[in-house]
Amino acid sequence: CKQYTPHLKVEFLDPQIDRVRLEGLKITHASTQGTIVIQCGTRQKVITLIGASPRLEERDFTNGLINVVRDAQPKVCFLTGHGERNTDDTNEKTGGSALKQLLEGESYTVDRTAIMITRPEVPADCDILVINGMGLTGPQADLHPEEIKAIQAYLDRGGRLLVLLDPWRKSVTSATQTEQLLPWLRQKYGVVVGDDIVVSPTSKWAAEFSPDTSLFPVTQGAKDFHGSYNQTHRITQGSDQKMLFSAGRSVGLANPMPGGVVGVPLLRTTPDFYGETDLATLLSEGKAIKSAEEVSGPLPMAVAITAKTDFVVGDSGQTRDARIVVLIPLRFRDSA
Repeated sequence: CKQYTPHLKVEFLDPQIDRVRLEGLKITHASTQGTIVIQCGTRQKVITLIGASPRLEERDFTNGLINVVRDAQPKVCFLTGHGERNTDDTNEKTGGSALKQLLEGESYTVDRTAIMITRPEVPADCDILVINGMGLTGPQADLHPEEIKAIQAYLDRGGRLLVLLDPWRKSVTSATQTEQLLPWLRQKYGVVVGDDIVVSPTSKWAAEFSPDTSLFPVTQGAKDFHGSYNQTHRITQGSDQKMLFSAGRSVGLANPMPGGVVGVPLLRTTPDFYGETDLATLLSEGKAIKSAEEVSGPLPMAVAITAKTDFVVGDSGQTRDARIVVLIPLRFRDSA
C-alpha cells in the first residue's frame, strides 16, 4: 500500500524499547506474535495477531484503514416486528448473527429498528435499512401501510434499502388487508418479484451462479454480463467466484420503468433454469414440469435500483438518489 500512496506512513516499534510510544497509543500489552496499530487523526484501530500461524490478512488491514479514515461508522438498521431474522440469533437456519459479524468486520455499526405505527419513521441516523426475511419467526409477514409511508419518506431523502426475502414467504392477508411490500416495490420502483421458484432439471431448485461465460450463448448478455454476474454495476463488477442459492425466486424489472427510476439486473441463472409457478405440486411432491407459459432462463435473480429524489444535500445544491437492492434467496453462500 505504501508503494501506491504517499499518505501512508509505516514504522516499526519495539515493545521493550518504545514503551512511551506504546503508552501513547494506549497499548498496554503487545502480542508476542505482533500487534498492528492503524491510526488517522484521533481515530485508531488495533489488530492483534494470535494463533499458531499469525499473519496480517489483507482484508483486516483494509477494513482497519476504512475504519480510521471515515469520520463516522455507517449505521445499518435491520427492520424488526415482522418475523425477520434476528441479528443476535446464532441459529444457522433462522438467525442473522453471521451477517451482523461480517458487517461489523467491515466497519459498519449494526442496530435493530422497529417502525412504530403511532409514530412511523425510519431513524434519522440510519444509513442503510435492511429487511432480512419476513414471517420466519412470527405470523406477520408484511408491512403496515404506515410503515410503507415511513420507508418511502426515508427513500425520498436519498435512503438506501436492501430487501432480502425468503422464497417460501407467503403474505398474511385478509378481506380487509392486502399485500403491501411487493406491490409497492413494483408500482413505485419497477421491481417485479416472480410468483415462482427457479428450478432446473439437473439441480432441482438450487441455483449456482458462475463467472463461466461458456455456460451462456454468446448472444445472451455478452456485453453486460460475465457469466451470471453483471459487470456494469459496482456490486457485482469483478465477481469471479461461484455462489449458491439453496432456493430463490426470480426478481426482474418492469417494462416500462416508473419515471425517474432506473434499474439493472445483478444476477442471472444459467439457461437451463425456468420459473416454476405450480408451487403446490413442487413443494408437496417435489415435481416440476415446465409449461408453455412459464419463463425460460437465464432468469434475473437480483436487481439494483436508482431513483431520483428532490432531497438536496446540505448547501451543495446537489440531490441525493435513493438506492434499492432486492433479492429473494434462501441461504445464499459461496460454493467455491
